Amino acid sequence: MAVEPGYNGKVEVNSSEVLEMGAWSISGMENEMLPSTSFGDDFLEVTPGRGDGGIVTISGNYDPLDTPTGQAYLIARWIDKAAVTDLHLYFGDGDDDYFEKSAGNVYVVSIDGPSTDQAGLATIGFVCKLSGGYWKKHT
Repeated sequence: MAVEPGYNGKVEVNSSEVLEMGAWSISGMENEMLPSTSFGDDFLEVTPGRGDGGIVTISGNYDPLDTPTGQAYLIARWIDKAAVTDLHLYFGDGDDDYFEKSAGNVYVVSIDGPSTDQAGLATIGFVCKLSGGYWKKHT
């Protein structure tokens, strides 16, 4: 059984680490299912249509001093409604094991936070949407 550790994970944009991140996930990758049922069919038949690259959720500790290439870069992409280039989602050895877009553009859809309470550190989260491609494991 092959498994991968997550503790070496990280998030990079343009070859710079987004500091203080502690979790990322990819979700929502799916294909449209186009109905291809004819009169008289007893069951629905479908044909795969267009794919949707899904979303990436990134979260961690808020770092107001992170450089313009980290958290501040993602915030600026949201403000400018501009594409994020070279988003890499690391796992496993934290060096060669990562996911990257196959094609298309990545956009910051929303920013959650910063938020805090008296019992912990300030946190921040980013939701990014992949348009025109899918997430693939780097090979």
